[in-house]
Amino acid sequence: MLYAAYEALLTAEVTSAPDYAKKKQVEDFNEKLNLLRNETRLLADAGHELHAHRLNAGSASVAQLEIMLCGTQSLADVREMVAKRASFNTGNPLLEHHHLERIRRHAHEQAVS
Repeated sequence: MLYAAYEALLTAEVTSAPDYAKKKQVEDFNEKLNLLRNETRLLADAGHELHAHRLNAGSASVAQLEIMLCGTQSLADVREMVAKRASFNTGNPLLEHHHLERIRRHAHEQAVS
């Protein structure tokens, strides 16, 4: 999802007005950005291609995400749904989700019968 913003995130720093009520959230976000930069630097120092790990990420529109996340009740459900490493090489995240859901339904039906 953040694939398109990856380069910007490596150099970004968020600021706010002095009287902004949620300054702690801004500080926390900047800490996460620093972690991303540090991890990326560690990968480079270890000899990994800097952009290779982002190729494992998918990109989906908000509407596609809404369809894919339908029925999830918790972050654990979301993690389980997106953690499956499978691809039908369609290049379409919604079609990939459809194929994986069909496989999951079939496996569930086999398990209960």
